[in-house]
Amino acid sequence: MYPYTIHYLEGEIDPNDPYDKIAANNELNLKLSLYAKEGLFTEELVGHDGDKPLYRYNLTDEGRKYLSKKWGGTNFCFGKVVVEKIDEVDDQMQGMRMVTFYYHMENVPNWIKNKDIYSLYPGYGGLEEAVLGESTIGVHYYSFGPDGELRLTGGQSGGYVL
Repeated sequence: MYPYTIHYLEGEIDPNDPYDKIAANNELNLKLSLYAKEGLFTEELVGHDGDKPLYRYNLTDEGRKYLSKKWGGTNFCFGKVVVEKIDEVDDQMQGMRMVTFYYHMENVPNWIKNKDIYSLYPGYGGLEEAVLGESTIGVHYYSFGPDGELRLTGGQSGGYVL
């Protein structure tokens, strides 16, 4: 995927379309620029599209330290989740267990503490608190395997992949 040269898409953003290609492209361009300012990418001006600058981005050694290729994309993983306390275990859903807990993160790199970066991920509940060293709450859902073993099916806990 890298090096990657940004491009611009023309047209109107459809606020009712969560998969709007123009909005997604604009967000990607912004993220690459911010990550470059934090040293995760190099940023090289390679030309212009009309009056708009075109930049090429490539991972730096620092960026490679956090690189994780999950779900078919390039993502950054960081920090360590430390569970402080199990708050509740709920078995009311048939075949499922919901565990609510408090946690904090350790070994959080400075680049994710940049408000301009963590603010780009509003759907990651607790991200701001976690990266700033505060305690936050998480929920995991587990199913029961045929052997009675718990298997994580989903959850939000600070296992953040950006």
